[in-house]
Amino acid sequence: VFFLVTGDADFTALVNKIKSYGKNVMALARTKSTSYELISAVDLFIPYEDIVKNERLSDPVDRLSDEIEVFLRRSGKDFTIDNLSRFLSSFNINPTKYGVQTLRELSDIIYERKVQKPERIRDIKILFLRNVIFGDLNEEKLVEFSEKNNIEMGNLKTAIDILMRDDVIELKNGYYNVKRTKAFFLTLLEKYPVEYSHISEFIEKSYKAFSAGRVRSLSQLLQSEFKISSAEFKSYIDAIKRSGCLKGLDDSDYISYSTPAKIVCTLEELKVCTLCYYVKRVLSQTFVFKEEMDILKEIIFSNDKIIFEKCLDTLLKRGEITELENVYFYTPV
Repeated sequence: VFFLVTGDADFTALVNKIKSYGKNVMALARTKSTSYELISAVDLFIPYEDIVKNERLSDPVDRLSDEIEVFLRRSGKDFTIDNLSRFLSSFNINPTKYGVQTLRELSDIIYERKVQKPERIRDIKILFLRNVIFGDLNEEKLVEFSEKNNIEMGNLKTAIDILMRDDVIELKNGYYNVKRTKAFFLTLLEKYPVEYSHISEFIEKSYKAFSAGRVRSLSQLLQSEFKISSAEFKSYIDAIKRSGCLKGLDDSDYISYSTPAKIVCTLEELKVCTLCYYVKRVLSQTFVFKEEMDILKEIIFSNDKIIFEKCLDTLLKRGEITELENVYFYTPV
């Protein structure tokens, strides 16, 4: 038996060579730092975390990332590459302590870990869930699924681990099944964050701003005027844009974020049509049983039954969703 203490993918070829001589290969490494290729190649992979469960394992870059995140949040700034670079420069961070030569390299690594990779994992989770719901995805098909969708196996494994941890999916007899709980529907909305009290205030302030002529396009709405995250702000702007309640000043239906526009409905109609966006986002990913609608009513509408029922009625009348034998489907027009 050959025993390797590494998680580097560069050793995969060596592992395959050793195994070609009929030898067994074991590897010990931190799971987070180990390539999926190496894990797949060895006969036995031992996670370092399982051996030293009482030891606090922390990556220096991750520690720095967390500190920067706290600082930027308290300063009211977004976690952007520019703000990140300014932080590193102003605090005279030495990049060589983190294994790189320049602050730019360090900025790119931190941004990748804190922003870009989480966004990729989020999208992978949604794609994976759709294939579980409408297909028969099992463990044996993961490599094929990865290659077909151009997904790194390491990222796919991370996405699956998160879904398992959050009790969104389960594995039975080699096949993945979705557990249609609140956690499942919250996962579908991760890309479109919505908090009912926040979006209600956002809609009301936006309506008043347009009505009073203080803003003439969506791009003139400023995040600084609302106590919400940048992700929520973008989500709410998109929802209003797709509400169908804005028209160009020449009454044209199409508007961009910078198109001078006007609101052509009441405040309540704007609220209903804007919130319809989130119901459609869920139904575009999965069918929903009638009894599951109470979950949507809770996580999107904070159990506001009146607005929820008006949204459903609006979507059904428009033909954007269909109910068939107590199951709702998305039917885009």
